[in-house]
Amino acid sequence: MSPFTDKGLEGGRKMRKAVAVLIAVLVGVLSLWLVEASSEGPTAKEVYTVVKGDTLWDISEEFYGDPFLWPLLWQQNQQINNPHLIYPGDRIYLYPYEVLVEEGKEELKVSEERPKPLLKLARYPEVLFAGFLADEPPQGVGEVIGAEEDGKDHFVEGDFLYLSFREGVEPVAGETFTILRVKGAVRHPLTGEQVGYKVAVIGRAVLLEQVEGVWRAEALLSYEPIQRGDLLLPYLPPLEELPLLKASRPLEVRLVASRKEGHLLGEGEVVYLDKGEEDGVKPGLLLEVVREGTEAALPTKKVGRLAVISTRKQTSTALILSSREPLKVGDRAEAVIE
Repeated sequence: MSPFTDKGLEGGRKMRKAVAVLIAVLVGVLSLWLVEASSEGPTAKEVYTVVKGDTLWDISEEFYGDPFLWPLLWQQNQQINNPHLIYPGDRIYLYPYEVLVEEGKEELKVSEERPKPLLKLARYPEVLFAGFLADEPPQGVGEVIGAEEDGKDHFVEGDFLYLSFREGVEPVAGETFTILRVKGAVRHPLTGEQVGYKVAVIGRAVLLEQVEGVWRAEALLSYEPIQRGDLLLPYLPPLEELPLLKASRPLEVRLVASRKEGHLLGEGEVVYLDKGEEDGVKPGLLLEVVREGTEAALPTKKVGRLAVISTRKQTSTALILSSREPLKVGDRAEAVIE
């Protein structure tokens, strides 16, 4: 039969159609294979349930291998009003990598300001008792005057304490107080000038009942042994997360003291800086600890990174995020610039 007859032409069309379908299927399979081979992440829409401690940063790193994709993940989950606030039980929709990236490109163009990366403070135990440098010794609203158990000079978690309060302070049962201690004056390691008073967080206590003009309380936590004369301030729950910031202009600070005395410093430890709110320092500010090269011809090197966790007028408290070398009081740090 000639291929140019009607039947021959019809058969040829069917054959070409079958081949075209087969090629399309093969191309589709190959495309999926290439996407999976070149991109990390789910291959179909999946649902992830948030657990305690999760952030979009962590979820992006776990499922897509890149924490910086978290703004795109947020764009694909419009039920999340605030990307810094996700809670256990929340449902996060995970899309294939190519969907997340391609659709996210257009979505993110309309927003000039993206949410900042978050520092999960709960990962660093020392943040709970970081302390601070005060311009003047704090007076507190009361003090520890003793304990229920006689013969003890130092008290710890679980002990029952007696507390007295200053005139005009009206505490109530169930109220929680932070226990503080002034450790002494701090002088600048370079100039010798006094920069403040180091105030240590010693523990926490909850009021139980009033007994003959004083308050009976239970020590909930003790980071150091509690002593008579330790001061009281109303308890403020610590931040769990802190947006990380970069500075808009150069800023230089010095490490003038540390929470722990007399040793070299590393990741997770707390230090105090000689600049504060009046100098433009804000919580979340990132700083690089820098040192001059050991020889004149060598460039300055970065040896550590800090994040400011609290500020006062003239000083601030910072957390060491990383260190390539042991850090020490007197080290210089520079703000990370936008």
